Amino acid sequence: MRLFGGAPKKAYEKMTVAVSSILLEELGIPPENVYVTYQGIEDWGWNGFNF
Repeated sequence: MRLFGGAPKKAYEKMTVAVSSILLEELGIPPENVYVTYQGIEDWGWNGFNF
Protein backbone atom coordinates (compact mmCIF):
# COMPACT_ATOMS: atom_id res chain seq x y z
CA MET A 1 0.00 0.00 0.00
CA ARG A 2 1.21 3.45 -0.71
CA LEU A 3 0.41 6.34 1.53
CA PHE A 4 0.78 10.04 0.84
CA GLY A 5 3.12 11.13 3.61
CA GLY A 6 3.22 8.68 6.49
CA ALA A 7 1.30 7.39 9.49
CA PRO A 8 2.01 6.31 13.06
CA LYS A 9 3.04 2.68 13.59
CA LYS A 10 -0.27 1.97 15.39
CA ALA A 11 -2.20 2.99 12.25
CA TYR A 12 -0.20 0.51 10.15
CA GLU A 13 -0.88 -2.20 12.72
CA LYS A 14 -4.64 -1.52 12.61
CA MET A 15 -4.64 -1.53 8.82
CA THR A 16 -2.78 -4.85 8.68
CA VAL A 17 -5.35 -6.43 10.99
CA ALA A 18 -8.19 -5.04 8.87
CA VAL A 19 -6.69 -6.16 5.54
CA SER A 20 -5.89 -9.62 6.90
CA SER A 21 -9.42 -10.00 8.26
CA ILE A 22 -11.02 -8.98 4.96
CA LEU A 23 -8.84 -11.37 2.97
CA LEU A 24 -9.74 -14.21 5.33
CA GLU A 25 -13.48 -13.48 5.32
CA GLU A 26 -13.86 -12.74 1.61
CA LEU A 27 -11.28 -15.03 0.01
CA GLY A 28 -10.42 -17.59 2.66
CA ILE A 29 -6.75 -16.56 2.73
CA PRO A 30 -5.36 -17.11 6.23
CA PRO A 31 -3.43 -14.23 7.83
CA GLU A 32 -0.23 -16.29 7.99
CA ASN A 33 -0.23 -16.26 4.17
CA VAL A 34 -0.57 -12.48 3.88
CA TYR A 35 2.25 -9.94 3.74
CA VAL A 36 1.33 -6.26 3.75
CA THR A 37 3.87 -3.54 3.02
CA TYR A 38 3.50 0.20 3.44
CA GLN A 39 5.36 2.89 1.60
CA GLY A 40 5.13 6.51 2.59
CA ILE A 41 5.63 8.73 -0.44
CA GLU A 42 6.02 12.48 -0.20
CA ASP A 43 5.59 13.45 -3.86
CA TRP A 44 2.51 12.40 -5.84
CA GLY A 45 1.03 13.55 -9.09
CA TRP A 46 -2.60 13.26 -10.17
CA ASN A 47 -4.86 14.94 -12.67
CA GLY A 48 -2.04 17.02 -14.08
CA PHE A 49 -0.92 18.39 -10.70
CA ASN A 50 1.54 17.46 -7.97
CA PHE A 51 0.57 17.36 -4.32
